[in-house]
Amino acid sequence: LAWFWRVDGAHKSQQHAWMDKCECCFYRVNWLKAKARWRWEEELTLTKHGMQWIINWFNFQKGQWIQWSMEAMKSGHKAYAHRQVLLWEMFAEDAVDKFKEHML
Repeated sequence: LAWFWRVDGAHKSQQHAWMDKCECCFYRVNWLKAKARWRWEEELTLTKHGMQWIINWFNFQKGQWIQWSMEAMKSGHKAYAHRQVLLWEMFAEDAVDKFKEHML
């Protein structure tokens, strides 16, 4: 609490009545602000990591479809798998483009 709130201008009984309540609320508000700031920083870190996890997931799916396209026997299955490879590749490239300024 700032020094000017503790100046001995009031009578002792008057000073303690409101000062105790004020001081308690002051410290509680500062504690809540500090906790909210910490939670915000944690959430920001998780979000930045989440961006990379999404890109990794898209690339994993692309790899899965590449593998399945090589295992496919019928031309229709190969064409579908190839389309899926292109789709997941597009997702990954789009995510990298959108997240590039915000990722870790």
